[in-house]
Amino acid sequence: MSTKYMKLTYKPLRHPDIRPIREGSRSIGYEFPLYLNYYRGIHLSCINEFEIKVDGQTISPLCQLGDKLFKPEEFKDMYKEWWGVRTPMMIKVYNNEGICAGEHDVSVHCICKCAYMKFAPGVYAQFDSSDARTMTVKEDYT
Repeated sequence: MSTKYMKLTYKPLRHPDIRPIREGSRSIGYEFPLYLNYYRGIHLSCINEFEIKVDGQTISPLCQLGDKLFKPEEFKDMYKEWWGVRTPMMIKVYNNEGICAGEHDVSVHCICKCAYMKFAPGVYAQFDSSDARTMTVKEDYT
């Protein structure tokens, strides 16, 4: 039986909460952490496919590692930016309205290549760091 992607048992969406992003008392977006489903870190350029949906709608997030922000379409050129296995990537969505309190279905589709496992020219092993879960925005989150 052929396997297209390696998939380990780590959960990329480990934390159940979505936090509002506020400007003063006004909500301008929301954020949540995303982890790798792998045993070692990768360069952002190793992310081949990346899509996030909240309540079935594809979102256009900013992704924060440390103090740097990236758009997913920039990943392919980020050869020096390292995503450590224990470091969460903060997924930030700025939409000028935030997100309503309560439960939301979040899904992440993330396929990454293993740069150190080359099988042939341009052919690498890949791992699946996708996940889905119901996450909660608490009304009184501070």
